[in-house]
Amino acid sequence: MIQKCAVSTCNSPSTCAERRHIKKLIHTARKKGVPNHGIIRWIHRHEGELVIERFTADGKVASSLPCVMCKNVLDKYKLKWTAYIDNRWVKSSDTDLPDSVPTSRQSAIVFKRGKRYEADKITRSAT
Repeated sequence: MIQKCAVSTCNSPSTCAERRHIKKLIHTARKKGVPNHGIIRWIHRHEGELVIERFTADGKVASSLPCVMCKNVLDKYKLKWTAYIDNRWVKSSDTDLPDSVPTSRQSAIVFKRGKRYEADKITRSAT
């Protein structure tokens, strides 16, 4: 979940909350008539820093480091972020950031590795 004041965005089966939030911001900027070359500046004015939070089913704070694809999008738009990992909060500007890892779906579909990808490959070859 991404939060800034009262604004929050949740995951969906196809996209992480971070990328959904940025897509929402881009959509809002376009609706307001911001030209394409001004969207990044508009996003920076409206989102100074993102706080990325995830919670377990029992309400405890869980690891919230952005996945590989979300980190790339956050870097593309030069957004600062804060996330929770290994019992501490880290910022995008920290020098000792742990490496982001792809989600299981990203591993299977985008990076073409893992059990899910192998099962898809077998299914496709059978048809």
